[in-house]
Amino acid sequence: MLTENIDTTAHRGESVFHLFGVLAQFERDLIKKRIKAGLKAARDQGRVGGRSIVMTDEKLKKPKSFYKMDRDTTNNLFIIIPYFFYKKIHTFSPNTST
Repeated sequence: MLTENIDTTAHRGESVFHLFGVLAQFERDLIKKRIKAGLKAARDQGRVGGRSIVMTDEKLKKPKSFYKMDRDTTNNLFIIIPYFFYKKIHTFSPNTST
């Protein structure tokens, strides 16, 4: 714990301040390298990161049919995240007319 004040207006205090910044940058780079190495090792072992897909096209058939009829109430009837739903809708029917 630092109990001493650092006078950043003087050269000595400014140097100490810069030294702390350099050490923080070094530590950050070490953490990034360790994370990348860990992710690569996991991929090499066949593990896949990220969230698993819960909403399949089969589960989205009913909301998609409602969306074609009434776009405003579809998200209220079905508990679906709107961003995900609209992303799936546009990949489901690419030739929608405006």
